[in-house]
Amino acid sequence: FVAHGVAEDSSGTLSTHDESLKQLSQWGLPIVGLCEVHKEFEEIWTFASKVEKMRRNLPYEIDGIVIKVNSFSSQRKL
Repeated sequence: FVAHGVAEDSSGTLSTHDESLKQLSQWGLPIVGLCEVHKEFEEIWTFASKVEKMRRNLPYEIDGIVIKVNSFSSQRKL
């Protein structure tokens, strides 16, 4: 099991996906290790290229990366 996020924050204390991963980790749950927060497309593309180079050496298989909107309020609007 590796936690990739939360479905809903009933406490209302978390405002971003990144915060949810940090909270899950603090509770002792294993979280996805390849996770970065970026605001610019070029930064996202650089991260995707970095993961692509690492892909064959990971201890598990991946299809690629997932790009998420970090803000929960923006996710709801979308």
